[in-house]
Amino acid sequence: MRKQLTVLLLLVVAFSLNAVDWNFYGSARMTYFYEQSSKELAGNGEDTRLSLNYGLQGNSRFGAVIKHENYMGKIEMGLSSSNVALRQVYAEVDKGSWKFLAGQTYTGFSDFPDQVCDSDWDLIGFGMFYDGRKPMIKLSFTNGAYLIFMQPNKVDPAGELNAIDALLPKINFGYKYKKDAIYLHPTFGINMCKYNKDFSDTELDDSMMAYAFAITFGYKVNEMMSLLAQANYGANVKDYGIIINDLPGNQYYNLEGDLEDVITSGGFFQIKYDKFTAGLGYQQSDLDALDDADAQMSVYGNYKITICEKMFMQPEVGIIDFMEDGSGNKQGNLLYFGFKLQGDL
Repeated sequence: MRKQLTVLLLLVVAFSLNAVDWNFYGSARMTYFYEQSSKELAGNGEDTRLSLNYGLQGNSRFGAVIKHENYMGKIEMGLSSSNVALRQVYAEVDKGSWKFLAGQTYTGFSDFPDQVCDSDWDLIGFGMFYDGRKPMIKLSFTNGAYLIFMQPNKVDPAGELNAIDALLPKINFGYKYKKDAIYLHPTFGINMCKYNKDFSDTELDDSMMAYAFAITFGYKVNEMMSLLAQANYGANVKDYGIIINDLPGNQYYNLEGDLEDVITSGGFFQIKYDKFTAGLGYQQSDLDALDDADAQMSVYGNYKITICEKMFMQPEVGIIDFMEDGSGNKQGNLLYFGFKLQGDL
């Protein structure tokens, strides 16, 4: 943490020497949610369990955007009840028809639904593909295309981490189209690495690959109503870095010693009317070792209540259904209900 703060301080000093425009922002987000889990999820085999999740939400943040001529920098820290963490820090130069960015920020897998409950139970992993905020080098163009290079993830189905060569960066590229009431965003990511038999205990020399694809569609029906939807598909998406919670998503060796892929697919749909929002998501992973696909889904609804210009309350109710695993065992479900209170700077 001390190193992160030192880096941020140096960046602030560097930018402040020439910065013309500083824009500070912040968001405090308190949540008060009850969660009632079924007997399968609670693990007691008999009764359901009700618990209270109350505190400062982990996506609360404080940051600053600094602009000078065609240069821009951003620093953002995340705040929770027990931790302060770096969310974003980057510098970007605008060359007119293209932009160059270096630092840590969101990848192309970042089309979020308007759900209140945090990432323990929201549509991340239950319909939405998301791989976090990553250190990167990014090229983006005025026509909406972008290309991102990131630190590769080491895919390690044999558990021989020291034998893996990852010589190519993890790559994400896509295209964001916005015109009038339509938003269309296809994005694709690929990550490759290879066992080096000279350093492998079992002389493995297999190449491993993980990839993920998502296409998001948004449509503004009128001033009151809008739609947002995503469909996604990938192989070994956990190895790529996609969050899919408890679903399988890592490449593995089968009983014959051959590499097997885990295929993950799903999507979400959301409708927003005035201050009311409702959505649902579904995700499944399929592999030869399972009798059926392992699946889970989520549905939610919320309503925004304005308190004043910079503060609002948002009650929400939702259901998380872990359905059945690949062997047909029921995994239970969870009902949550409560509200978020948010104040913005």
